Amino acid sequence: MTDTPTVPPTEPNLGTVAFGAVAASPVADAVKALLKEQGYAIIDVSEHNESHPTWPSVGQRVANVVTEGQASTGIALCWTGSGVAISASTVPGARAAFCSAAAEARNARQWHDANVLALSLWAPLPTVVDTVRAWLDAVPFQDSPHIQARADLASLAHTAVAA
Repeated sequence: MTDTPTVPPTEPNLGTVAFGAVAASPVADAVKALLKEQGYAIIDVSEHNESHPTWPSVGQRVANVVTEGQASTGIALCWTGSGVAISASTVPGARAAFCSAAAEARNARQWHDANVLALSLWAPLPTVVDTVRAWLDAVPFQDSPHIQARADLASLAHTAVAA
């Protein structure tokens, strides 16, 4: 028997990304290829159904994988990007950000500690690649004002649930 430490279920798997797309596309393929190239393991919760919109379930699935600690971050894609962002944000503990540029993704991670990146499948491929790279490279700010702002957000979320 080995004394291998186990990771508690609340500790995110830092080498794993939850991924979900509502359709197969060059953008989705490029994001997955970039994740693999960067050495990330991928938990793919994509759901493709041409006769029924899947953005609600894809966004929630990605967020669930992240909030359950199976992945450190998530990337969800639908045609607009906003659908999976809205859906993912319904999961307690998920902080989804729709980003259409690298600066937005970097700032969402740094300032807001966003944990799910929502992207549009219609976005230009080079922009998506730059946005994902910025997201993966960014680290949330750990200074007092940013931590307090996140605590304020958590308080608001609890107030909304209680109301």
